Amino acid sequence: MSRAARRTRLLVATCAALAPVAATVVWASDRAPATVTYRSMAAVGRDSAVVLDQTGHLEGLGAARSIDLAGPSSAVDVESDPSGTGFQILHADGTIEPRAAARLSCAASTGTGHAFVALALRPSGTGAWALRDDGQIETCGDAPPVDPPAPIPGERGVGLTASTDGGGYWVLTDRGTVNAAGTAVAAGNGDDFRFDPTIVPCTGTYCGTMALYANGADNQPWAPYTVTATQHAITTQQNNHWTNNHYTGPWTYTTGFGTTIDWATWQSGLTNQDTDSTMT
Repeated sequence: MSRAARRTRLLVATCAALAPVAATVVWASDRAPATVTYRSMAAVGRDSAVVLDQTGHLEGLGAARSIDLAGPSSAVDVESDPSGTGFQILHADGTIEPRAAARLSCAASTGTGHAFVALALRPSGTGAWALRDDGQIETCGDAPPVDPPAPIPGERGVGLTASTDGGGYWVLTDRGTVNAAGTAVAAGNGDDFRFDPTIVPCTGTYCGTMALYANGADNQPWAPYTVTATQHAITTQQNNHWTNNHYTGPWTYTTGFGTTIDWATWQSGLTNQDTDSTMT
């Protein structure tokens, strides 16, 4: 996952409960710290890594100093290969380039003119998702097409990481929001949801409703989940939970198409949502 950060050294810290532990410097860049802004890092085995700066320059650390990192300065993200002995480079045009023992080589570019910003490899190492600067996701290799989360006004996607089952991913925005797609677990937490019908006038079953369920082809022809068991699993069996939120207003809740439930039911029983949240 990409995140731009100014660093003079790369640090690894070990933490223990109730006892602060000093960080240990394991590597240090050879470049002048005042002129370098790093944006991404990928491990290459247990004793080395590569780092990428904002200009697209790659640098090896530890044993990775011996890897040939020459190439165009269009790199925007690096990702560790699941083999543990290689890494992938994402270029701004959508080209995904393998280095060392990495296997995936393809292009996610669609010719739309949008630049790519982040890469997420499936655990198999044979497929990937690439995030564009407009929030859209392109696939490469055997990564399944998964619709990206709806865009949030005023926020843009800057990072991407795949779920461990290879069926989805999380998108990080520049404001710190993390949104899930596909089989990646969604966790809505720490939010303040306010609903005032006099400001947002609406009618119908889903007016002022918080929902956790997957559309099925029986109620939305475009929906990807055609088996009821799959829909049920997403709602109740994949640890998708809303936590630590506060609701204001006449909210209702739903875990299935065509039905709504009250606050007490939402918090208890099979749904087990918002158990530590409040409502006024």
